[in-house]
Amino acid sequence: MSWRTKATLWAMAGILFATPGCSSRDYNIIEEIAPIILWTIDQGQDGMLEISLLVPPLGKEEKKMITLHTDLLKEGKKEFNRSYHRELKTGQKRVLFISEEFARQGMQPIIDTILADPKLSMRLYLAVYRGDLQGYLQKKIKKDPLIDYYIYRNFKHYESRSPGEMTVVNLHQFMKNFYSPLADPVLPVFQADQNNLTYEGTGLFRTDKLVSVLSRTEEQMFQLQYKNHRLQDLSLPELSVNVSDVHAKSDWKVDRKQTRVTINTEIRCRIEEYHGKKDLLDPAQLDELNRNIGAYMDKQTVSLFKKMQELKVDPLNIGSYASGAFQSRIERKDWQKEWPQMKVEVHYKTFMEPLTNSLSGSR
Repeated sequence: MSWRTKATLWAMAGILFATPGCSSRDYNIIEEIAPIILWTIDQGQDGMLEISLLVPPLGKEEKKMITLHTDLLKEGKKEFNRSYHRELKTGQKRVLFISEEFARQGMQPIIDTILADPKLSMRLYLAVYRGDLQGYLQKKIKKDPLIDYYIYRNFKHYESRSPGEMTVVNLHQFMKNFYSPLADPVLPVFQADQNNLTYEGTGLFRTDKLVSVLSRTEEQMFQLQYKNHRLQDLSLPELSVNVSDVHAKSDWKVDRKQTRVTINTEIRCRIEEYHGKKDLLDPAQLDELNRNIGAYMDKQTVSLFKKMQELKVDPLNIGSYASGAFQSRIERKDWQKEWPQMKVEVHYKTFMEPLTNSLSGSR
């Protein structure tokens, strides 16, 4: 090896060791840290926080849940580090479940603490839970140690590949609406027992407090007006029909002088299942079913909006439509007074794909 080659190699080595983050003072041995993916927060006794963490295994040790009772979230991290042989690393946290009881009391103290931690990602998924989530996780990790990772992947799946099927909210999105001059935040709500973790619906917040959880019908109407305006399936048992591949296009208008909100929504979908008495191969009867579906959804969506008005929440950011092109944006205090008094008019126009000849032949 020539002296020039040796000099080049030594120079490269020097650069590597001088690079920030490579110092022995900055890195951690993997066996000495605990990268947590999922954690839960509940209201404990005597006003204390009950924090549960799923600690990943390294080597031959088993995955386990550790529950701490503490007055402060930061103190919980210190308590974990004092009582466990590996240091807690918050940067890998991906999902935070908060109990319904805690969410109804107000989440701002917890959110403020989370935001103060620069190592936590703003893409941290937030959710509310009912029931025994800790019992569900305790039972599942015995058979499936990767249950926390699967829950995280489930959030990512519904966020990117199945929008509209489940409300998915990360820390950044929650805070965006929390500090919005007009909109209110939402979070997904789950029901847990020893054997199942199921999606219940969208939780509506007034500032930082959970005030209501949407029913199944309300959830469907909400998702069609929410971000993605689509559903894989829309079930309408009252009309004995289920449609799929639902795409909605809405036009919202807010008339402050007339105290009126008008929503015109066009829906395109295809019939997946029908158990009614109409002959859907007859264009006239198919048109009648379209009108029936539109009228039913008009009624259900108006009911949903009235509920939001009674709760004095605006998760759909309707207030942003209250200002014209050459008008200043309406103040939150003014919209909070006007919104509950607004008359809401909803008009759905439904277009269903005609039934194919193959369906005709199967009759």
